Amino acid sequence: MPQSDHVLLVRHGRGRGRLYPALQQGLDYLAEANPDLADRIQVYETGQQMPDLEGTRAVVFFLGDPLALKYPDCYRRAVRIAKQASDLGIPVANKPEALARHRKSHMADAWQKAGVPTVPCVRFENARGLRGALSGFSGPVIVRGDEHHGQENAFVLDDSRKPVDMSAASLPIPGVVSELVDTRASYRARRSGSVFAKYYHKYRTFLFGDEPAQSHLLFSRHPVVEASNSIFMEIQNRGLKYKNRFGAGRRNGLAQRWIRLNRDYRNALEAERTFLERPVEHEEILRKAVASLSFDVASIDYAVDAYGEPLLWEANPYPYIDPWPGGTLWRERDLKMVNRSMYDALGSYLGSLLDA
Repeated sequence: MPQSDHVLLVRHGRGRGRLYPALQQGLDYLAEANPDLADRIQVYETGQQMPDLEGTRAVVFFLGDPLALKYPDCYRRAVRIAKQASDLGIPVANKPEALARHRKSHMADAWQKAGVPTVPCVRFENARGLRGALSGFSGPVIVRGDEHHGQENAFVLDDSRKPVDMSAASLPIPGVVSELVDTRASYRARRSGSVFAKYYHKYRTFLFGDEPAQSHLLFSRHPVVEASNSIFMEIQNRGLKYKNRFGAGRRNGLAQRWIRLNRDYRNALEAERTFLERPVEHEEILRKAVASLSFDVASIDYAVDAYGEPLLWEANPYPYIDPWPGGTLWRERDLKMVNRSMYDALGSYLGSLLDA
C-alpha cells in the first residue's frame, strides 16, 4: 500500500531513459536531512505497473524531453498517470504534454510571446532548409540541434552570408539557427579587466516551483559555453595529465597552484562563488520563462550583460546534476555545498506540495 498523504515523483525506469536513477542522490540526501519529508516521497519508475494514487497529494514528472519523441513508451505511461491524477483532482507538475512539445524552436517562440529576453531562432529540417534559415541573418550565428539539450554537432559561423560546405559539416537535423551574441562585448566597454570581458559566460539557476537554487557560473573561450569547454575543465585536464604521471595527491596540489598563479582562474572561481552566495537575481524573469513553457521544475541557462540585463538561452526540465563527489573541480568549487542547496530547494518544493 502507498504511504498516505504523499508526493509521487515519476522518473524513467532502468534502461528507459538517461540519467537513471534520476535525482537519487538528492533523495538520499533528503532521507538523512529530512527523514519525515523523505518518508512522504514515493518514487514511481516507468515500466512498473500503474501506480495507486490513493493518498497522493501531487504528481511530479521528472522525465526527459521532448518526451513523446525520445521516450514514447514513457510518454504514454505518463499521460495515463496524469489523466488519472487529473480525474481525481490531484495537481500535476511538469505535465507530459509540456514535456512532449519542448524544443528550442518552441521555447524561443513561447519566450518571445511572453516578453522573456531571448534570442530568436529559425528551425530547419535539412541542408536546404539551413541555407534558407541562414538567409535571414547577416552576422555570426550558432547552428544547433533543435531537439537536444547537449551541444553535439553544434557549430559557429562567423558570417552567416558565407557559403557552408554541407558535405563537410555534420549537421544537427532538425536544427535551429540563432544569432551569436558576444556576452563579452558590454564588459569590454565597461569593465575591460573583468573575467567577463575575456571569456564567454553562462549562468544556470534551478527553479523547483517557487524555490530557486543557483547551480553554476561557467566561463569559456567558446561562445557555446558548457562544462566540457569551460576554463574549469582546463584546470582539471591539466591536473589529470599530472595525475597520470605523479599520482592523485600531486594533481590536487598542482591544481591549487595553477589557480593561485593564474589570475583568470582565480577570478572565475571568485565570480562563481559570489554568484552562488548572493540572493537569486532576475527571479521574476526566470519564473516567467518557466511558466510560459508550462513547467514547474526546470533549470535555466542565461547570460547577464555589464548593465545587469539578462538574456536567456535555454530551459531544461530534465537537467543533469553533477553527483558528489564528482563534477569539474568539485573540491575547489565546493560542489558538495552547491548540491545540498539544490536538494534543499527540491525538498522545500516537494514539502510545499504536501502542505498545499
